[in-house]
Amino acid sequence: MQIAVLAILAVGVAGCGLAQAERSKEIAHANHDRMAAAQTEAAACDDRRKSGELHTFVGAATCANDALMRGRQDTHYPYMDIAYSVQATRLRVAEGIDAGRITETEGRAKIADAMAWASGEDRRRREATRAANAQADAQQPQNYLQMMQTGAAMVQPGPTVTCTTYGNVTTCH
Repeated sequence: MQIAVLAILAVGVAGCGLAQAERSKEIAHANHDRMAAAQTEAAACDDRRKSGELHTFVGAATCANDALMRGRQDTHYPYMDIAYSVQATRLRVAEGIDAGRITETEGRAKIADAMAWASGEDRRRREATRAANAQADAQQPQNYLQMMQTGAAMVQPGPTVTCTTYGNVTTCH
């Protein structure tokens, strides 16, 4: 009986893990697709500036920032401070180009630098999170074993109780 309960519990836990892994893959794929769409939308903003629909680099930067920010929010991007930093750099650069303080080529280089920093910072944070999760995962089998032992102790029979009745009085030991 005790082994059957433990086996059912183990199968249930394993099944949940597989379903969760599959769902995580689906979410990652959907997030990738959503960010690709946001990047396409952001790139179209520069095309709109070149066609004259948007009249300034600031207008194109604002358009791109809005598109990318919607994508980050839709995908629940965990490091919004990084996204805000790149957004601010894009807008500062656009203001500089519109004011004639920097060239478009210089501005693109500054934005590329900001994007490289953002990519590295994102990677650093994700790796730190993975390391912390790996440490927690290493502890998980020990926690699982302890839970199973506790469960086994709960289904083991307790001490034997003997009751004796004399007349209308029952005494149990």
